Amino acid sequence: LYGEAIHRLYDSGFGATIENETSDCIFSNPAEIVDFFEELNCRKEANFTWDAQNLWQMGTYPSMDVYNKLKSWIGYYHLKGGQSEDGVPGSALRWRSSLEDASWPLVEITRQVIIDGVSPVICLNPSHGRPKEGYDYSDVTSRDINFIRSEVLEVG
Repeated sequence: LYGEAIHRLYDSGFGATIENETSDCIFSNPAEIVDFFEELNCRKEANFTWDAQNLWQMGTYPSMDVYNKLKSWIGYYHLKGGQSEDGVPGSALRWRSSLEDASWPLVEITRQVIIDGVSPVICLNPSHGRPKEGYDYSDVTSRDINFIRSEVLEVG
């Protein structure tokens, strides 16, 4: 049914993008995403919107390895902060945070997304996770924009 809908959209002059969401989502790891898109067989008609933090919430920590597995299917990229418990890379998402305080390699991944040209835009979204006691959540959006511009020169 996905393929039929995507072909109809494409025949009407539209493309489709399918994003990974959280809770009750069919995607929890790169293999599921790659298998889905390969089975869909709509490479020119559809692409994948990779929300790295959503996939993290589903159990897959964002990494360059994950990016490289998904790269050929990505058409759009969503960017959020987020921290794991005690900032331990690879562990589950726990806290909402700014980009600067994130405990996943978002600078490295974002830079590569831009260099590879896989996403014409980067969608900055608010972080998921629990609020962290004592954390400064004021003006996070402006702080995130300033941070990503200062750390990823390719953003412009």
